[in-house]
Amino acid sequence: MVKQAIEDLYICGLPYLQDLHLRAEWDGKAGKGYFTTQSHHSGGAKGWVYGGLIASMIDCHSIATAIASTCQAEGREPSAQPKIQYVTRRLDVNFRFPTPVETELSLLAEVKEIKGTDVVISCSLFADDKVCAQAEVIAGRIW
Repeated sequence: MVKQAIEDLYICGLPYLQDLHLRAEWDGKAGKGYFTTQSHHSGGAKGWVYGGLIASMIDCHSIATAIASTCQAEGREPSAQPKIQYVTRRLDVNFRFPTPVETELSLLAEVKEIKGTDVVISCSLFADDKVCAQAEVIAGRIW
């Protein structure tokens, strides 16, 4: 499952996330994602990505990473039925620096711990190699 496209594992259904054209993969150790924001992703402070979008992308990418790591641990193909499903139990985002629009952003999500049906993920969002946000996500397995 090396360099498995995360899009094959989990797609966030929110229409406003789909226009980001998130490119993401699982390399066997971490979920890596890339997307470019546009000027309309700015909130009240023009030129900067609004925090809700950052939190949504971290959440979506972290859930996909939990699914990818579980598929790998269980020796399952992503297409196997029934599909593995997780929901967000906790999302704790620390916004470190303003995130510029019209810039390629990258995400790095790593599994830190597995506790029963919960997976603890650490996820960072970068712009130009600068950490703009860091998060801890707890993904709870529902199947």
